[in-house]
Amino acid sequence: MVRTRSRSPEQPVPAAVFPVAAAATPAEDRQGYDANRSAWNSSHSSNSSCDCNHSPNHSSHDSSHAPPSRPLTPTFFDAVASPARGEMLTLGDLECGVCLGLLCEAVTTPCGHSLCRLCLVRALQRQTKCPVCRAVCMINAEDHAETRLLTRLAKRAFPALYEQRLEETRQEREALKLLLPIFFYNLPIFPGEALRLHLFEPRYRLMMQRIVNGSRRFAYVPNYSNYRAKAGDIALIAELKEVRFMRDGRSELEARIAGRFTIAEDPYVEDGTGGLSYCRLKELRDESPKSAEASQALRQASEKAREMAHAIFLERRDIKAVVVDRYGEMPGPQTPEALSLWIAAVLPTENRQIKHDLLVSTDTSHRLEVCMSKLQALRGAGMGKSS
Repeated sequence: MVRTRSRSPEQPVPAAVFPVAAAATPAEDRQGYDANRSAWNSSHSSNSSCDCNHSPNHSSHDSSHAPPSRPLTPTFFDAVASPARGEMLTLGDLECGVCLGLLCEAVTTPCGHSLCRLCLVRALQRQTKCPVCRAVCMINAEDHAETRLLTRLAKRAFPALYEQRLEETRQEREALKLLLPIFFYNLPIFPGEALRLHLFEPRYRLMMQRIVNGSRRFAYVPNYSNYRAKAGDIALIAELKEVRFMRDGRSELEARIAGRFTIAEDPYVEDGTGGLSYCRLKELRDESPKSAEASQALRQASEKAREMAHAIFLERRDIKAVVVDRYGEMPGPQTPEALSLWIAAVLPTENRQIKHDLLVSTDTSHRLEVCMSKLQALRGAGMGKSS
């Protein structure tokens, strides 16, 4: 037997949250409509000053000549936007269950909880559960449809606060792009280079589960001893291109290195992840030439280095396809920094320290000088002849 809650006769029915105009009876509604229609017909009779053609096919009427429609009662959003909205809708009614602030770009989970999009993105990066009730939540919060009704309510009820929340969200989203999980490895790698990995450690399995439906990026940190990092260490952003998951949770992936960065502050290890570290990055760029003469000399060195590298690596048909597939197309001399990093990546050497020094250097001229010295040695060894 289903129990229902009964209301005693003397117990008042709670008032609606949003007041609406009292509904007219059908007779009153019809009477008012007929009166309005008669007034309109009188004002648009043949004796009226209106010179419009009132034929059925006439389509050039101004909207002021249209017959009146039924008067509408105040809408839901009119009530929200009224001066007395503070008595009807409070900030707590539109509060995010995670940040406890005004909902911004609201997203509703399958279990029915509405949260800020950015709050849900962060929560699902840690575990695929609703942060409010812990129900399984497998949605992609970045692309999930926005709950437009809640967004419209928030904008109408608290317009200034909502604009402030939008700006805060934009800044947080930009900062979040450079907060990434770390993958440690013992080989230096350069921007533009392809990265192919087989991940089997539990912490990296978890990393892949988080990023594959999110940012699809992680921080590649070359480390040759203890697989730890600190502020100031070199790091590179790897952008996921392809991934294949195996039944036991392992994965094979292909990524492309997007750029050089340094770790802005000491990384932290997230509890319960088996040692998965996170770091915040800041971009690393070479120093600009200090004079026009230095800039001209750098351009000339770039052109010379490019000619040497092209003769050694790209004119040989047996290795050109392999080089381009792994390192990408060679940049032009108008971008000396990118060109010098490309040549440093392609140089065949087993000395990791040499490559690491070229990777962390911010002196483009010095990097080009070292690269040309190595290229000259390769040419002397017989490389650079077309086959």
